[in-house]
Amino acid sequence: MLLTKPYFKEKEEWYYFVPQKGNELIGRYELTEEGKKIPEVVQSHKEYYEAIDNYVDPGFYYDVMQDVEKDYREDLKKEGKTEEEIEKIIKEWKES
Repeated sequence: MLLTKPYFKEKEEWYYFVPQKGNELIGRYELTEEGKKIPEVVQSHKEYYEAIDNYVDPGFYYDVMQDVEKDYREDLKKEGKTEEEIEKIIKEWKES
């Protein structure tokens, strides 16, 4: 994932970094009181963390889909499908 520098990081007086709280690792930027007063800064901070928090690593997604396909193939075999039928069903499933 490639992110550009978010607007809220344009001025150091708008944000600070929180490495941890107690024993819990945080590793996030928080807005200062000055930064919280500027709507564009607040919006930039919100969008930045929405992008990060909703990011799914493509490698993770690929691994999960490989596992799902394997399980699906096994279920189709248990149903008595032939290899040709399984390949056709998997192909249609992937294209849907």
